[in-house]
Amino acid sequence: MRVAPRGAWFHVDLEQVAHQAELSARVTHAHPAGVVGAVAVATAAAPSARGEPSIAEAASRTPPGAVRDGLARGGAAVHDRTLEGVGHVRRTRCPSWSGRLSATTRT
Repeated sequence: MRVAPRGAWFHVDLEQVAHQAELSARVTHAHPAGVVGAVAVATAAAPSARGEPSIAEAASRTPPGAVRDGLARGGAAVHDRTLEGVGHVRRTRCPSWSGRLSATTRT
């Protein structure tokens, strides 16, 4: 994906990051979800370039929808760094994964 460097380049202004990501993505992404995904990646890269990575900040700049919801779930997993916390986020997207989680947590 070519949009992460735009996030780093325009990292000072997140509105500009989102705008530049949208412009870049519209050239090759016919589906709106592709454009939203590009905005999410760029707005996640921008605070990282400043040394302040923040999933919550990326989510706040991403248009409402499935991508933004996924960022919110991912941000929750970062705060709950246990395998169960990460598994909870994963199970909300793929219920069949829960069996693999319980298998990996057995000692």
